[in-house]
Amino acid sequence: ATRIIEDIDEYEALIEALPGQLSPLIGKGDIVVGADADLVLFDPEKIMPGAAYGDPYQPSVGIGWVIVGGEVIVANGQRIEGHYPGKRILNRARIP
Repeated sequence: ATRIIEDIDEYEALIEALPGQLSPLIGKGDIVVGADADLVLFDPEKIMPGAAYGDPYQPSVGIGWVIVGGEVIVANGQRIEGHYPGKRILNRARIP
């Protein structure tokens, strides 16, 4: 069943720290010195999906900045083309 999350604190916990805390990877889920510095800065009043079933590769609306490995890949809502920091993670394990 689908549920609408109206409390911004609950929303932040679900999309920010919780996935990192559940991950078996080290350095995820906290903004601290020595962590990976993967951050998404968004406007909670504007954020919404940009993709649709027939057009899945559209960016979300309301995301202003994305930082991966300490490097900016989205600035002022615009993707910086040709800049791909970070690494692909393949994990076949399921998290309960």
